[in-house]
Amino acid sequence: MMVVLDHVSMSPSETFGNYPQPAFFTITEAPPSETPGFNPVYTLRDTAGHIVSTKGSSVSSYLIKVDDWQEWRSTRTDEIQAQLARVNARLLDRVDLLKEILVAQGVRVITRDQAATLGIKP
Repeated sequence: MMVVLDHVSMSPSETFGNYPQPAFFTITEAPPSETPGFNPVYTLRDTAGHIVSTKGSSVSSYLIKVDDWQEWRSTRTDEIQAQLARVNARLLDRVDLLKEILVAQGVRVITRDQAATLGIKP
């Protein structure tokens, strides 16, 4: 099974602390745990082919199936894009409002091309 380790803060002294995240692994061995559901021990192969074990570490509880992680990333990307679209729309509304206020106060708002035609240096 392919799993990924992402968004986990770890000390560089830990076995998995030096992996750039997201870090992808293949579970090569998952022996039965003595304490089921509590930090199972996995033997993993990283993308470079190195074999690492989760023994003595809580990292196994942070491993996510790649398909689930990809779905989360996709959803998160969509949320971020929607948030940025809302921020941009709000900023454009504020700029329009500011222009209206300035025009109402007698300020003339022109483009750079119009300024160049009028001989006004920006």
